[in-house]
Amino acid sequence: MPAPRDQHWHPHAAISQWAVAGGMVGYPVHIVFQDYPAPLIAELFRRHIAWVENKAVVSVFGLNDFRQLSESLEKIRLVLLFDPKLLVKTCWLLDLHRKPGLSGRKPSPVLFTSQTAAVAGEVPGGSLVLHGCSPQVKSLEAWLDSDTPWEKSLPELALPAISFDPPQLELLPDLTAHPTLQVLGFREREILRSLLIGAAVCRRVQVGVPDNQLRVNHQDYQAVHKALQSAATRTADEHFDPLALAMVSRANAYVLMKTHQQEKRTVRTDGTDDAASDERNITRREITDLGNIRGQTVQSLLDYLLQQGKAGLQVFSTIGTNRRLKENDDWPYRDATQLAKLLLPWGPKQTRTRFEALQTQGLITASRAAANQPLMYRLPESLSNPASPFRLLPEPAVLELALAKP
Repeated sequence: MPAPRDQHWHPHAAISQWAVAGGMVGYPVHIVFQDYPAPLIAELFRRHIAWVENKAVVSVFGLNDFRQLSESLEKIRLVLLFDPKLLVKTCWLLDLHRKPGLSGRKPSPVLFTSQTAAVAGEVPGGSLVLHGCSPQVKSLEAWLDSDTPWEKSLPELALPAISFDPPQLELLPDLTAHPTLQVLGFREREILRSLLIGAAVCRRVQVGVPDNQLRVNHQDYQAVHKALQSAATRTADEHFDPLALAMVSRANAYVLMKTHQQEKRTVRTDGTDDAASDERNITRREITDLGNIRGQTVQSLLDYLLQQGKAGLQVFSTIGTNRRLKENDDWPYRDATQLAKLLLPWGPKQTRTRFEALQTQGLITASRAAANQPLMYRLPESLSNPASPFRLLPEPAVLELALAKP
């Protein structure tokens, strides 16, 4: 994978390569690509198939494929799973196949799936969920369009002796045990170690290192650290859902707009407004319309936010954009049609399987801050908080200084 400074470098493409490369030497990371458009995932999968060679890849569409996989684990390097009902079973099969301990491992298959996996947290081992409802979508599309070359084909490696340079890198989880830092859990440590080793494998293949040594160094940490900082990169048991958060935030902005419009239209004879008396919840159709970024509902919402100036910009930055807006940025465009292109879309199926399902479960609630305030929708903290333990990892420069001390 090109170095992080390369303008076409993409963190999720890099992570997927490191995951497979780590599996080649016994340190796999399973990947769930959630909410990425199917054409992007198909192209990414095709590149991986070419990288590890078709004969080492198996696609699982049902139980018959699962049975065939269980009989050929020794020669398989990548499993493409298309039946989400088999996710837990397949991950257990692959993880129990892996040799125990940290030394003397043998190649272990890596699983990729592009299905929304509600049970992802129940899978064992190192597993990551890479969310496509984020700025990652546009940047992955640009990365694929750039036709950035991958490294040389990943060969069947003679299992190398793995070492860390400096040796303290292997103890990285312990280096984060600081009063102000959260110690990485078992799954996070396994993911970090495996991605570091996978990055080292990719670097070794790229430069053609001939010996049987695999040394994980600070360059590998720098690349992995950068890739893990995105809020769209989560461990399998983290529940943060950027698409659900975008839906709730956009629904709140829409309700706010309707309230203000009603305040202008509905006035009691005593001169007070009657807007707060509207107790109607937002409908499934309205949520679906808010995901149609080319529709009139979104156009009206954006026109309204533009009229609100700086306050409207603050709301716009929270309703699900495909690029990050910094706190002091101005409006990127003054035209609603152009602004709509910066919003994340969703369709009727995602409205049903996300917003409506969470609302039915009581995980999306609605309340008013005061009697005269508009109805606001809320998610639990676990679904709306983008904090990740990987974001607490020390910056590469800080770590380099710490490791240099005697």
